[in-house]
Amino acid sequence: MLVRAEGQDTFYVTTRADGKYILPVPPGNYSISTNINGNIWETCDSSVIVSLSGIYDTAFVDIPIQSISDCPHMFVDIATPRIRRCFQNRYYVNYENRGSISNDDVSIDVTLDSRFQITDATVPYTQINATTYNFYIGTVGVFEKGDFSFLTMMECDSVTLGETICAEARIYPDTICQLPDPNWTGASLSVSGECEGDSVRFVITNDGTGAMIASLQYLVIEDVALMKVSDPFTLGVGDEIQEVIKADGQTFHFQVDQVTGHPGNSRPSITIENCGTNATLGIFNQFGQNDLNPFVDIECREVIGSFDPNDKAAVPRGIDVEHKIQPNSTIEYTIRFQNTGTDTAFLVQIFDTISPLLNLSTFRAGASSHDYSYEIFENGIVKFRFENIMLPDSNVNQLESNGFVKYKIAMQKDAPLGSTIYNAADIFFDYNDPIYTNQTFHLIDEPWISVKTEETFIPDVEIKVFPNPFTTQATFELKNAPFGKKQFQLFSLSGNEIHAQQFDNQQFVFQRNHLPKGIYVYEIKKGTMKIAVGKLVVQ
Repeated sequence: MLVRAEGQDTFYVTTRADGKYILPVPPGNYSISTNINGNIWETCDSSVIVSLSGIYDTAFVDIPIQSISDCPHMFVDIATPRIRRCFQNRYYVNYENRGSISNDDVSIDVTLDSRFQITDATVPYTQINATTYNFYIGTVGVFEKGDFSFLTMMECDSVTLGETICAEARIYPDTICQLPDPNWTGASLSVSGECEGDSVRFVITNDGTGAMIASLQYLVIEDVALMKVSDPFTLGVGDEIQEVIKADGQTFHFQVDQVTGHPGNSRPSITIENCGTNATLGIFNQFGQNDLNPFVDIECREVIGSFDPNDKAAVPRGIDVEHKIQPNSTIEYTIRFQNTGTDTAFLVQIFDTISPLLNLSTFRAGASSHDYSYEIFENGIVKFRFENIMLPDSNVNQLESNGFVKYKIAMQKDAPLGSTIYNAADIFFDYNDPIYTNQTFHLIDEPWISVKTEETFIPDVEIKVFPNPFTTQATFELKNAPFGKKQFQLFSLSGNEIHAQQFDNQQFVFQRNHLPKGIYVYEIKKGTMKIAVGKLVVQ
């Protein structure tokens, strides 16, 4: 577990397997706490206050914990260091029971791209259908961890270099260890999508046990621009709504908020690329996947040719060249390494300095190619240690000379807009000089995505908005629009209605009032007839 000492500065350390820890800090007063799951476990004291008066002064602090509910709380991670056509590719799955009871019937479903075939695995499995495989685990005790791996072979001719291929792991039981919100109706939304010739079809389904009460709107993002905000919709039990869009190779991202009060962290979304002839590749991972619940993990990687064997990647990658990302996001980092020397590596160590814009108390270590231990030091450095890794050199065994580790971490809630999160790592093979990875970066920003320009839906109708961007007010001017009352609606990028007003003439003025700066989507209608949509930027 992660132990935190908060004083004039904040320091972190991870406990060993036996629960012991040592945390060096300067003299001062500190509040000692841990990052325990408050839905299943609790500490007997929320924090312990200690005072260290001078150098070498020592406080011995035990942190007793106890369970407050009997609940399985399973974690799973799936990962692969890289995907190459016509080669074997190895996937690794790590799992853990962080619940308060032992689980005697644990299994993991792995769903692969249809162009993959499993050729070997370190544990038995059953193929359920063309793309899904079940790995039966059995009993997993409290705080017990485990892992397995499997080899796949990818087709050569049907895969495009640069295309993104996804794999999903889901562990059972997939219980959400928290009481449902009393306002939750039982509705639960899921999203699916597929390429159909020259179109993509997206489907939202209510898979829950109750109907939606409050309406929602979905977003369609084409490449890096917001293409559409839907009309409000509600779904009964088992009902669905579809969106079919003409495609010519664009990357489409489709997302909708989960219903109010829904337990867990799901946010239904799906990304589809390479549907059509003029494929836009390389931007699939600009958005994260719907895998913030611990019992599901989705790994999406680009198919590569040649590669840098020691590098660092982040998902979501972020929008455009600035890698813009929304505040309060969670980032998943993967550090990859390969022994390109001339002999076996016995020890690999990775030192990763965490940006102060990231919240170390949310750090969660994930899947890896080999067993490892990790420590978090007081200056924000995470050390991953692969002891006795016995990593062969690439001349002897190219496939097994590769390794990786990944982790997730969330932003600080108060991270200011305009800040950039940088991250890089140093990789040590045995006791040689370090190898430096590339540096990833994310710009925390709103607006974080562009919006397609104004569009009208009635012949000869024209619309002008000026100034746009604006500071205090913006004027909307219509030409050849229908006479009579019209409705103006303003939405956030997540589809929530921010403002609505009616107007009669061909021109009206929108006052900012207390609207926060950012990018918004507007829509103008007459009754049910859509007249125009577009973007509005507040500076």
